[in-house]
Amino acid sequence: MLNGLFRLNAIREMCSRAPLVMTEDLLRDLAQYKNYRERSVMMAAKSLIHVYRSSMPHLLHKKDRVIFFLYKLYYILYYLNMVMLIYFLGETYRSIIGNCGKKIW
Repeated sequence: MLNGLFRLNAIREMCSRAPLVMTEDLLRDLAQYKNYRERSVMMAAKSLIHVYRSSMPHLLHKKDRVIFFLYKLYYILYYLNMVMLIYFLGETYRSIIGNCGKKIW
């Protein structure tokens, strides 16, 4: 199946440059190789799925496209928590400096 691996990787490269090359039926057929017993073929199919998660997730099966949304949601929530933490620390620092009343210089 080594030949099939090279074919899947070549298809992935073509699809990463021009995602409209793939039809929905063909993509679903190729995505079924993610359950194949050879690890190299399985990883090539998963990388093809990942290409379409970021560019055209509506072509994928529902269970394949939901994970990308959860990753995005995680990073958005992580970013918002960091922004709120920085804002809180900044306000705390300003209140400490403002209540001090002394000039250091």
